Amino acid sequence: MVSRTAGLPQYGQLGHGSDMEYNTKDSSAKLAYEAQPRPTAISSFADETIVNMACGSNHIVVFNCCGVKGLRLHISFLALLWGFGGYGRLGHREQKDEFTPRRVDVFTKHNVLPPGAVVSSGSANSAVTGGAGQMYMWGKIKNTGDDLMYPKPLMDLSVACGFAHSLVVVDRTNASDQLDLVNRTCN
Repeated sequence: MVSRTAGLPQYGQLGHGSDMEYNTKDSSAKLAYEAQPRPTAISSFADETIVNMACGSNHIVVFNCCGVKGLRLHISFLALLWGFGGYGRLGHREQKDEFTPRRVDVFTKHNVLPPGAVVSSGSANSAVTGGAGQMYMWGKIKNTGDDLMYPKPLMDLSVACGFAHSLVVVDRTNASDQLDLVNRTCN
């Protein structure tokens, strides 16, 4: 399956290596972006299998499945993000726009994502469920204080991110302990 994107390329959110920015007139400071109405393949995904994805307002999160290394079958699931990097929503430890998919280093060694990982993207944040009941969130997850510039683990939670809100489902067996953890983490 070939991964394709279409739409407004501002911030590099289509993953094609450019934002297609141009000046509206000669010697004008007004910038515009050339919309891409036809779905175009993302060249960096030519040999990869995408298993899950989510689109935020100006960024995209995907999980890919890596297969054979040499003669051995080696399966791992990695998170790749690109687009608008404000508030740390890409999880790359910096507020920099990415014009092509870039792996999130937190998920490359010890925190490899499980096959059934759930991903969600809000307008300024992202989240994914990890192994052993963990959930990772990053970006702008509260109105005051610092943003999370890289994925931070929380325990026994599932999530869905919206424009200015997030829904978290807690394992009811220890719900009060988990809500206390979320309150301490988010405040």
